[in-house]
Amino acid sequence: MENLPVLSVESLAVEVVTLPLDEARVALVDYYFPNRQKINSTQQLIELWVHSVTIKSDQTRRAYRQIGYELVDYMQSRFGISDLRMVTLFHLHAYLAWLKDEKPVRGNKNTYGISKNTVAKYTAAIKSLWEWGTRASIG
Repeated sequence: MENLPVLSVESLAVEVVTLPLDEARVALVDYYFPNRQKINSTQQLIELWVHSVTIKSDQTRRAYRQIGYELVDYMQSRFGISDLRMVTLFHLHAYLAWLKDEKPVRGNKNTYGISKNTVAKYTAAIKSLWEWGTRASIG
């Protein structure tokens, strides 16, 4: 065997510059929704949606507000997402599956999963929120 020259490789130091998580999220949202209304919190998003022109009944407002905050609680506990603008269709499908199979039924200790009609009500509320946020260029 011949004596081949040995090359030495010095380790390269790579400095990764990252934005803090909140700034990165804001930059991402600003990129995808440049003309959006500036919403500071998920609570503000839900309250603007509930008081929008599309929801007229007080009873519907109460139900939709409850559904909106339940959605936020689920996304925070399951996926660590506190900003609804970061929720994807995958997250929503997981939430709907949870409603059908695992959501505790109020008043029944050992019963899980809500009825198809209630799931349809939740789906209509979430669809309304999604469409309203998209139409209002919120994200």
